[in-house]
Amino acid sequence: MTKRDRGTRVSDEPWSHLAQRIADALRPHLPDVAPDEEGRHDSYVTGLSGPRKLDVTISTRRHGLELGITILSVREHVDVVRVEDALRREAEDLHGRQPHAVLVAYVVIERPLRDATAPSPEVEAIARVLAPRTRRRRVHVDHGVFEHVFVCLREEEGTFLDVAAAKRLSFSDTLGIVRATHRLRNER
Repeated sequence: MTKRDRGTRVSDEPWSHLAQRIADALRPHLPDVAPDEEGRHDSYVTGLSGPRKLDVTISTRRHGLELGITILSVREHVDVVRVEDALRREAEDLHGRQPHAVLVAYVVIERPLRDATAPSPEVEAIARVLAPRTRRRRVHVDHGVFEHVFVCLREEEGTFLDVAAAKRLSFSDTLGIVRATHRLRNER
């Protein structure tokens, strides 16, 4: 089994509508968001190691990547450590070339991991592993860190855990945080 088989981008799977939902919800506030209304978009951005695929982006010729959102899935407990490493590498690669970009990750937990009746401890344990990858504060120093990481159970699509704050949020709350962070970083 390859790394690609064990944990893939959700955008390559039937649950790919999350990227489109995020883009559609951000579009009234951020009209340059991709994918567009029909689901088309140029999702490749340039990092230190070359082109990288992101699920939702806002890029301009003047500023480059302003906002990049990646959506990853976790299928097994082993995947959590792999996802944490993938997030670190992606952040280092993109922030190394575009230090002002706002990077956000949505991590979707596939079922079952352990106990299907008690998701909260599981989500919180995964959040603890991912915590070092969130709350980027210093633009020119914290290259291996995302601004925000949100975790959700696939079957609890509307409830997300903000990894840094250890606080449950609605989908619209996460989008409000993303917009506010983008606005702070990209004031013109």
